[in-house]
Amino acid sequence: MQKPSGKKLLDLDIKNKNVSLLIISLVILMVAVVFRESLYGVFGEENYLTIHLLMEIFIITTAFMIAIQSWMIFPHILSSFRLWIGALFFAIGILEVVHTINYKGMPFFLSESSSYKATWFFMAARLTEVMGMLAIILSKDRLVSSKFRILAYSVALVYSVIWIIIIYSPIQLLPALVVDGIGTTSLKNNLQYLAILIEIFIVYFIAVRFRSKEVFNNMLMTASIYLMISDYFFTTYKSVYDINNFIGHWFQLAGFYFLQRAVYHTSVEEPFELQKEAEMRLLKNEKFLQTITSNMGEGLIVTDKEGYLTYINREAERLLGRTRDELLEKRVHDYIHVREDGTPFPFSECPCSKINEVSHTYRVKEDYFIRKNGEIFPVSYVLTPLYEEGQATGAIMVFQDITQMKKDQEIIHHMAFHDELTKLPNLRYLKEKWPTFIGKNKDQKGAFIIIDINRFKNINEALGHAFGDLILQAVAERLQGELSEDMFLCRHTGDEFVLVIPNDDQEKNETKAVLEKIHSAFQEPLQAQQLQLNIALIGGVAFYPQNGTDLEELLQRASIALMEAKHQNRSFEFFQFEMDGKALDNLVIENDLYHALEKNQLVVVFQPQIDLCKGEIIGLEALIRWHHPTHGFVSPGKFISIAEETGLIIPIGEWVLRTACQQLKQWHDQGLPPFRVAVNLSIRQFYQQDLVEKVKEILDETGLAPEYLELEVTESMMMNIDHTKKTLDALKQLGVQIAIDDFGTGYSSLSYLKHLPVDRLKIDRSFVSDIVSEHSDVTIISTIISMAQFLNLEVIAEGVETLIQKEILESRRCMQIQGYLTSPPMTSEQFSEQFPKLQQKVRLLVKSGMAKNL
Repeated sequence: MQKPSGKKLLDLDIKNKNVSLLIISLVILMVAVVFRESLYGVFGEENYLTIHLLMEIFIITTAFMIAIQSWMIFPHILSSFRLWIGALFFAIGILEVVHTINYKGMPFFLSESSSYKATWFFMAARLTEVMGMLAIILSKDRLVSSKFRILAYSVALVYSVIWIIIIYSPIQLLPALVVDGIGTTSLKNNLQYLAILIEIFIVYFIAVRFRSKEVFNNMLMTASIYLMISDYFFTTYKSVYDINNFIGHWFQLAGFYFLQRAVYHTSVEEPFELQKEAEMRLLKNEKFLQTITSNMGEGLIVTDKEGYLTYINREAERLLGRTRDELLEKRVHDYIHVREDGTPFPFSECPCSKINEVSHTYRVKEDYFIRKNGEIFPVSYVLTPLYEEGQATGAIMVFQDITQMKKDQEIIHHMAFHDELTKLPNLRYLKEKWPTFIGKNKDQKGAFIIIDINRFKNINEALGHAFGDLILQAVAERLQGELSEDMFLCRHTGDEFVLVIPNDDQEKNETKAVLEKIHSAFQEPLQAQQLQLNIALIGGVAFYPQNGTDLEELLQRASIALMEAKHQNRSFEFFQFEMDGKALDNLVIENDLYHALEKNQLVVVFQPQIDLCKGEIIGLEALIRWHHPTHGFVSPGKFISIAEETGLIIPIGEWVLRTACQQLKQWHDQGLPPFRVAVNLSIRQFYQQDLVEKVKEILDETGLAPEYLELEVTESMMMNIDHTKKTLDALKQLGVQIAIDDFGTGYSSLSYLKHLPVDRLKIDRSFVSDIVSEHSDVTIISTIISMAQFLNLEVIAEGVETLIQKEILESRRCMQIQGYLTSPPMTSEQFSEQFPKLQQKVRLLVKSGMAKNL
């Protein structure tokens, strides 16, 4: 709730007084009306002269009080309204004095007292009052010069003198207004009624014009009502000593009192209370300002025109380590302002010395102050001229210590230009520094390399992003350890890094050497938590300025070289301009792949798997081919990686699984031997939440018995052993078989294999292809076979293309093979037609092996 102001409290107090006086007046009025005759007997005619004199003294005093108050207050407010009210009541006061002197029965003064003179002086005062008040109320209040005060009061004096001369004239110039023994004449009564009518107009205009000034309004209206009542009583007495004349004078006195209160309120009380309230507000504001300046979080210093201290707040004292007494009336600049290196800052160069000349605000973002203990600290400040009566008399400085802000800015700058995870500079930093790099030397040359972590998405999907972050940190750390000081390494996006090598490597030998060094450094597994992972890096190289001078252009071309390295399965590739066309082709292929499935451009082909002991086909591996309407058959190595990156591998993989199951079920129904079909699962499929439900749905839909389906997973899917075991156990519960594809190239360990429900290991073709020439590959294959026998697992070798490879594998007790030696992948129609010949070919292969052994 809002606290009422002093003015409102004063208005309320005056209201209460008015109500009290009004009630008393009404009581007296009722008493006077009811007990007219009794009162006449009590007071007695002989006492009326004295009573009249006392009342007139009060009326005269009130009139002159109004005049004096207006005279005194006018120079302060210069209101024409207040001026003419004062002059009006000055004239009324004079007329009332003469009226009192000439009241019948008063001593001789210039002439004998009479009812004629007393009544006309009263009537002149009354008409002057109502007509003057009406004129004042109807006029517009405006500011006037103080010299008009004497003029206005002089006019009032002259006006009064004119009435005195007319009424005191030896010759009676005016008709009588009262006839002794009869009462008031019709002229007097009409003049009184005229006064009442004018008072009614005054009440109306007061109510309309002074509606906002409630107290002034109420007092004037109350005064007018009392004066109208007095006018009425003045028309009813029979002699000047009549009780009604007394009552009329009493109400006239009350009316004058309220007029005086109205003037006193507006001229004295209201201005005084407003001034008092303003002083209280000023004092409160001073205390409030003192509190703010003393406790504000910034330093505040006020100086005069010469820079000498006049005020300093607590925060400034704290920041500077100096007290007010130490700096008061001293030139503050000499004690606090220095350069960053601590040398003095000349006062002539300081904005403080110029602030009074230019008269505008200075904003300094960074400068340096010195504390009393000699510590230099950075500040920012605002310097504003201090004005007094329109003249610049000094300056106000508001300053703050920006030490922490600068540290925060440095942190923000570092965060903006460095990778939070690896702490390496980021691409924004490289863009910022690139002009510097190429601007050092006009002949500057260099290699621009984008390095990518091979199959990093598989790691993220298998082990989670937190584990992937550990891999990124470890890779960044190892890369930094292999680089010289003149090389620049930064984090690009995702699992990519950018390496800039300044050199003049025309033959690319130096760049190759760096890449081979990096490749060698990652031959050793990376330790991440409890896992040791074999990480391979792939690089795309663009040369400055041969392949481009703009950073974005070099990034694009290094990225194209990187994609080419991935497609060619190489550790790095140098950009060639013909790769631009390949990049466009890859983009077209990626776009077309989105529609390949719905347009029936994908085909499932099957490659037989044979058992060398039984001499028969024991299974088929389902492989995918893409027959592009423009490019013909697209190699799986070209579009499978695109499908994995885009997520299309999930619907494609589901389609392959369903197609393979449908086809095998059809062959079983046609009477072909009950061999199995092997279908590869991509890592995205393997980490789908509904994989098991989807496999069961397809088996139910196609009607294929679960034991004839073999799902192949890669070693990279086994990094998250908990998820792997849970998923493989659920698949085994369906009855399907599980094989680990490309075994020996990834992350498997014997401890994991012991706890996984695996049926078969597939030896990767990379070991089989060089089995004839590389003794190490024979050793690896022998180790895999021994491991499988130890774990009671079957082993199958893929990529077998020659009899020598078959014989070596057979001699190492690997009795299941797959490859072009038996048959290339075939469509379902080709396999159906050639099945008898394939069976015969398998038997011949087995017999040839047996004959050779004999």
